[in-house]
Amino acid sequence: MLQDTFVVGDNDDRLTDRDRLETVKDATQQVQVLLASLGDRQDAETIFTTAFGKSTGDRAVADLLTNWSAGNFEDFPKIEVLTEGELGDALGAYAAETQTIYLSGEFLAANRGNVAAVTDVLLEELGHWVDSQVNAEDSPGDEGAIFSALVRGEALRKDELAALKLESDLDELNLNGNILVVEKKTVDETLDFSVNVTQEEQNDVRREEASFTLVDLNEGSNFKAGSLDFDWSLNLNAELVPFFEFGKIETAGFTYPVNLDVFVPEFVANNESFSLIPSLDLQNPIDRSGAESQPVEIRLPKAGIDLKYTLGESGLKNVKAQNAPGGEAQEQTSDLLVPAQSGKIELVSFGQDSFQFSRDFGGLVSLNFKSPNSQSESNTEIGQTLGGIPTLKGTNITGNFAELSLDLDALLGVLYTPAKALSNKITFPNANQEKRQAQQNRESANLAIDAARDIETPEAFDVAQNEIARANESERIAKELEDRRKKSAKGFSVDLSYDLLDVKANLGLGLEQATNFQPGENPIRITMEIESQENQVGGIDDLFTFQAPQSGTGILKAKATYELVNGTITNSIGVIPTFQSTIDALKYSASINFGKFKLGPSGRLVPGFPINLPKNPLPLGEPFVSFTVRSPFSQNRPETGFFDKSMLMNSDAD
Repeated sequence: MLQDTFVVGDNDDRLTDRDRLETVKDATQQVQVLLASLGDRQDAETIFTTAFGKSTGDRAVADLLTNWSAGNFEDFPKIEVLTEGELGDALGAYAAETQTIYLSGEFLAANRGNVAAVTDVLLEELGHWVDSQVNAEDSPGDEGAIFSALVRGEALRKDELAALKLESDLDELNLNGNILVVEKKTVDETLDFSVNVTQEEQNDVRREEASFTLVDLNEGSNFKAGSLDFDWSLNLNAELVPFFEFGKIETAGFTYPVNLDVFVPEFVANNESFSLIPSLDLQNPIDRSGAESQPVEIRLPKAGIDLKYTLGESGLKNVKAQNAPGGEAQEQTSDLLVPAQSGKIELVSFGQDSFQFSRDFGGLVSLNFKSPNSQSESNTEIGQTLGGIPTLKGTNITGNFAELSLDLDALLGVLYTPAKALSNKITFPNANQEKRQAQQNRESANLAIDAARDIETPEAFDVAQNEIARANESERIAKELEDRRKKSAKGFSVDLSYDLLDVKANLGLGLEQATNFQPGENPIRITMEIESQENQVGGIDDLFTFQAPQSGTGILKAKATYELVNGTITNSIGVIPTFQSTIDALKYSASINFGKFKLGPSGRLVPGFPINLPKNPLPLGEPFVSFTVRSPFSQNRPETGFFDKSMLMNSDAD
């Protein structure tokens, strides 16, 4: 929603200096109240570092805060009101040379009694004065606007702050023939609005299920034994529900902030026709920092069994018991009831969020299949059309659903034996030395068997048989020795595994969604309205013409609503090869057993691992096995924003 405020009627001569100065006085008092409390605010450090690059611990800043907290504002710059035309289009300005804040008389006339608007301008110009007190050179950007916004508690988005940091507010002011360099505040006539273009499925995930009754009880009666008497009831229904959910891929959308310039007249007269003209900002048609695509959500098929139950009000009711045996009988009545409730418990499931299959090949290579997860980040590209309204393309790649992993540190251990120390397993009690000897004997036996097959002589076969017998005997001795040592340890054992460095290279297959938004013809609909006049509907570059009141003065408000109404979304889903490396370090796991006592600590000695490089899988080439869906986007509610401008009545206007 765009709101323009301007004054119509006679000229502003009837506004006396007293009227203007009264508003300035009230705004000055409001500024002093805000600054007096600044030293006690938790965000004071943020305000000064963001606006001026200075800490509150800086001597000059600390002196200012001390004076303000004590109500000492004697060092404040002077304030002067300039007449029409002297400040140009500026609402206010500050000149370091004269230590003076200049305010526009026209601005004060249009904002009679609007203390908040004048406070905003005063704070901004005072921010320029503060900058001159704490910095030898002018801070980059519009530090006054940043200071004003933060002191008034206004949150600045990252893109807004970046724009203010790049903005130049320096200008020259010709005052009585003297040229002064000033920092000024002007009105920005660019309106940003956002429309979330999101295409959603009309139905939820399709689900098929059956039910099998386990229990269906609706029982109850009276129980009486001696002095105890009560009514009992049990109402319970329980079912096993096998189910199958069909998967789906939801289409993504965009946040689409388009920048518009709004033309408004500087002067209007009674009974004058005037026009408001919204047009596309051709230099910067879209806010690139705010444009983003929204990640796709992928849901795989899922099957499982649920337990559904419904428990009606059950328990004991009208419980009566007589007490005081041997004395006068007193009857007490109470209820012990479980309230009605129902619910569902998923007993077992397979598919979405649970699909996982892995196969290891010799510790060097592993093959993994898993559910693809949607990434939290998307890549957004901005394009141009003949009509000037930008196109958007967003791409999002899921995590891999199929992955081949190569353990690089294990491969290094094969090629360079000392590198095996990067990972190891230690057990106690053990017979590691005997096992190593048995392994060497087995390798010798295998070599002897290969030689016997090649030579094919009786002597070679005898050597092979001897080596086999020696290998078997050494393996038997190693196992018996390990068993004896475990028995002598009386149930105490320790298994410790560690990885000083674990690096994997992962080649995988993921899903890529590419979503394109193509604006249609006349994609933005604008509705302009002014009280007591007929609403007008049009588009970009159209003239919205209204009539000023025939007489009188006052505030006339124009309101505009913007809607994105025409466009097409094209979604393409395809399988894409990807690469990603995973680095882990200083991992450990242990299994400690002592009789029935078991302890299994595991973890990492340093935080921050594992690390994925790159953060999201890197696509290798273009997607294949893809399909495309093209559809008009669902119209969202209009996004709104506010735009304020003051326009003065000019009695000389024709």
